Amino acid sequence: MKTCVIYDETGEYGKRLLSGLIKKAQNQFNLMLFTGKEELEKYLKEGRPDLLLVSEDSMNEGITRLYRGNIIILTEEPCVNEEMDFGDSACYGIYRYQSVERIFNEIVVKGGLKRNTRIKTLDIIGVYSPVYVEGKQSFVLNLAKIMSEKYKTLYINLEEFSGLGELLPAENQYTLSDALYFYRQNGKMVADKIGQTINSVSGVDYIPPVMCAEDLSYVDSKELITFFEQLGNMFGYEMIVVDISTAVRQPWDMLDMCSTVYIPEKSDYISKEKLKCFETYYSSIGREYSFDRFELIRLPEGENDMKPDFWEKCGYSGMCRYVRKMLEKDGDTGAGE
Repeated sequence: MKTCVIYDETGEYGKRLLSGLIKKAQNQFNLMLFTGKEELEKYLKEGRPDLLLVSEDSMNEGITRLYRGNIIILTEEPCVNEEMDFGDSACYGIYRYQSVERIFNEIVVKGGLKRNTRIKTLDIIGVYSPVYVEGKQSFVLNLAKIMSEKYKTLYINLEEFSGLGELLPAENQYTLSDALYFYRQNGKMVADKIGQTINSVSGVDYIPPVMCAEDLSYVDSKELITFFEQLGNMFGYEMIVVDISTAVRQPWDMLDMCSTVYIPEKSDYISKEKLKCFETYYSSIGREYSFDRFELIRLPEGENDMKPDFWEKCGYSGMCRYVRKMLEKDGDTGAGE
């Protein structure tokens, strides 16, 4: 297993960063913290970490004399992902005063901590309905949050007008549109750029939804499938929870790739007829084999808690209780083992 060493002479920042990275790493690699120069130098003489993460005010030439591997400097001022020269060594600089999620994504890519093989296969859970059902977004977000308690999970919304800009803000202005653009470039730093589009709120990782509806009309399900697989490989995600809409071309391919598709339904006449039309069409294109992965659900009434304080209440809301009971019935509580 690879090792990342943090060196911060102030101590307090290093301890907070260590705690946050341990939670995000989930045993993908080892993490160590040094706050004293002599302790660090002794360690570097005896061992060789895969990455050295050093606070800018703690960096010195003694470190580069003892260690010629990957060095990332945690800078006091924002930097634009540029290499930094320090003596005879080339080091990357990343801004220290940003979310642990951002720092984690950058060190995984730049520091070479990305795993070459996946311990678990990527599991994709979809939520789709041919009818409008109140509470669907609340259901999906609660599902993603609960799954994040047990698995390294990413939430992605594929609606053309999600309305989630306030609940899922784009901290650095990047959205799913940018993530897909970076993915198509297939350049040397593609993982680093995609990593910058990933945000986190209340323990849920997410890529902010598109701002321009047309961006989804230009992508088909097959491209999204390979994109999701790459996200799993790049960042170690075990599960991706996707809010699927017909804004994506040929969404049926995406439904087929999901291990489970939750389909919220309603009891009124037209909603039932729409669901019948969906099932009939799905059979007509030869995809009956997917029916066993579809799970029809009836969302609880009056539990649409999509308000500005959603994240403050979602842990104990009625919708959250409904999702937990549903998962318990399916044999996956979402609670840590």
